[in-house]
Amino acid sequence: DEWLEIELNSNLVFEKGSDNLTMKSKKLLAEIASELKDLHLPIQVEGFTDSAPIRNSQFDSNWELSSLRATKVLRALIDSGVDGSKISAIGFGSNFPIRDNATPKGREANRRVIIAVAKNPKSLRYYSKSQPSHAILDPLKKP
Repeated sequence: DEWLEIELNSNLVFEKGSDNLTMKSKKLLAEIASELKDLHLPIQVEGFTDSAPIRNSQFDSNWELSSLRATKVLRALIDSGVDGSKISAIGFGSNFPIRDNATPKGREANRRVIIAVAKNPKSLRYYSKSQPSHAILDPLKKP
């Protein structure tokens, strides 16, 4: 695999239904940043939610929630020394679930943030409906 993934369950990282980082997660993200800050490789922070519609006045949809959560993790990593020119954030909302959203355990698993670190500086990361896990593109090879 071309990417190292650090998967964080949203229950560990965020307050329920919020993009506010928990105190525990701030310490954890600082520790992760200390391991990543000297790398000169692309890092992508990816936010995901379950399929249950968000029910509060702060977010219009799961898109906003997943995007803001990814951005909060990105900001915490940058604040702890990760080079901002090497990191990006993206929110996928409820797309690309890893478990069935019909069960509470499945929904919990789908609420996550992934910190993906490229092993090759030229690797690109994307998701597709036909391949729910990520796929790697080599920008130098023609499809």
